[in-house]
Amino acid sequence: MGDDNSDEEFHDALPLHDDLKPPATAKEMTDAEAIQDAARAIALCFNNKFNEAEELLKPWSHVSMYHALGYSTLMFLQAVMTFENEAITTAIGSVKNTLKICEKRRKKHSLLMTVANALRGRGLEQYSTEELHSELVHAECLLLRALLSFIQDENLLSFIKGALNIRSCHQTYKACWSLINSDQSSAADKDLDFTCGVQLGLGSFNLMVSILPGRILRILEFIGFSGNRSFGMDQLLTASATDSLRAPLCSLVVLNFDLLVTYILGIGDGNVERCEAILDKCLHQYPKVCRVATLWIRPAVTRTVVVTYVGLSRPSQIVCL
Repeated sequence: MGDDNSDEEFHDALPLHDDLKPPATAKEMTDAEAIQDAARAIALCFNNKFNEAEELLKPWSHVSMYHALGYSTLMFLQAVMTFENEAITTAIGSVKNTLKICEKRRKKHSLLMTVANALRGRGLEQYSTEELHSELVHAECLLLRALLSFIQDENLLSFIKGALNIRSCHQTYKACWSLINSDQSSAADKDLDFTCGVQLGLGSFNLMVSILPGRILRILEFIGFSGNRSFGMDQLLTASATDSLRAPLCSLVVLNFDLLVTYILGIGDGNVERCEAILDKCLHQYPKVCRVATLWIRPAVTRTVVVTYVGLSRPSQIVCL
């Protein structure tokens, strides 16, 4: 959204260091090439090659939106795994840089203002592909920035700023979803990566909100959030079945929810058969990420899947399946 509640510090410029510059002889990076590089970086991460992924993304991280997003995500994972101040500061700086790149590419007026036009039949055609992806990446970075603010400072002001950024992130996802539905016949064919990115965001929000106590859930629904677990899972499963950039991340959310969240919180048994199918697909694509051992717990009552991590050289390299 063009007029959101994000902190103005997000748009501060970062100093450009020599090690961030792309090769002088390299041609200009297109969005399609950037998405391909991001997909390669995800594959490297899932195969425990984090250093190679960083080397792929970092040289372009100050000029390419998806390289910047990928590099920011790697720095975010390092920060939340270590909780070191230096790592947190680096991650925040990377996210700010990505937000700055997005701001240059986003449509200048508010995205929410276009929803009414979209409902009257003017939908995705109002936005270029670059502008659509800029809105999506901007929303994802707001979420990263909010989570980093929670672990950086444990004061009320940081909590409020983080909460406002999360709300802005959710509003952007909802506005993007409205645009997609206004032109449903061609939205998926027009840009699968954009559609699946929105499905990842809305699906994850709906799943996470749905597990909150009823009183809190009603308050969040009053201010615009939704906690429809069935809708959220449907969107994640739909996106995970595609070959889009964020399909592996959708699979991760489904696996974590079914195998961990439901059991830890005691809100259900999860769909183990579905998880096995997803795990088979993940292990086929990323054979080095882990090995799966299936255990029977309380025979004929509950079945669970335990994932054992192998081939990891340091704790910060764990990919949670």
